[in-house]
Amino acid sequence: GQSPFQATTSCHVVSVFSLQLFWVCAYCTSICRQSSARVDEPMTMFLWTLCTSPSVLRPIVLSFELERKPSKIVPLEPPRLQRFQCGELPFLTHVNPRLRLSCLSIRESEYSSSLGILASSC
Repeated sequence: GQSPFQATTSCHVVSVFSLQLFWVCAYCTSICRQSSARVDEPMTMFLWTLCTSPSVLRPIVLSFELERKPSKIVPLEPPRLQRFQCGELPFLTHVNPRLRLSCLSIRESEYSSSLGILASSC
C-alpha cells in the first residue's frame, strides 16, 4: 500500500475554542468527573488569560499526515460559511469539509523563536 499523504505547514494559533481538563486523584490515580466552571472562578480566569496570551497564540510549524486518501473523502463538499465566537470577538470564515489529520509533530517556528530572544533581552 501507499504511504499516507504527509505535509508540514507554518501556521498561527489564533484562538482556543475548547479546553478540556482531567483531574487525577493523588491517592488512587483515577480520573475525576468533569464538571462545569463559572466564568468568575480564579482557575477559569487564569486559563482564559493563558489561552489568549502570546505564549499560546503564536506561530508554529505543524507536521501531519492524512488518515485516509483524499479520493476516499466522499462526497466532496463545497466550503461553507461558519460563524465562531471567541469572547466578545465574532469570526466569520469559510470552512472546508473536515479532513482527518494525525499530528506528527508541533514545533516552535523560527519566527516566534527569534521573537522570544528579542523579548527576553528587553
